[in-house]
Amino acid sequence: DTYFNASKGKVLKIVQTDKDSSLVRFAEKNGKFDVVGKEKLADVKKTLEQMTEEYGVNRILKGIRKEYTYKDLEITFNLIDNVGEFLIITAENGQKIFIKDTLKIQNPELITVPFNAL
Repeated sequence: DTYFNASKGKVLKIVQTDKDSSLVRFAEKNGKFDVVGKEKLADVKKTLEQMTEEYGVNRILKGIRKEYTYKDLEITFNLIDNVGEFLIITAENGQKIFIKDTLKIQNPELITVPFNAL
């Protein structure tokens, strides 16, 4: 993922996978970051050049991302080189119950900053 310089409380990055590439925007809300925009990129190289010129690159993170769906949850494993291993659980509600009852994690360590800040 290529993170670009953004104002406090905002994250702007390009996510590149084997399948496709997307420009993703996040905004901080209630101590977490919500996706506020996502668009698939037809020409990632051109967009990278434009975004780098306009915003400047903040950080490039490499690693492995695996995404799964379980009931009404989206579960993402992020294994980020030289940063750490992270489990992201996204749903309208029910994350806390799933984490405590199903995964048996009583005191999860919650990350409240974007990965490029770690």
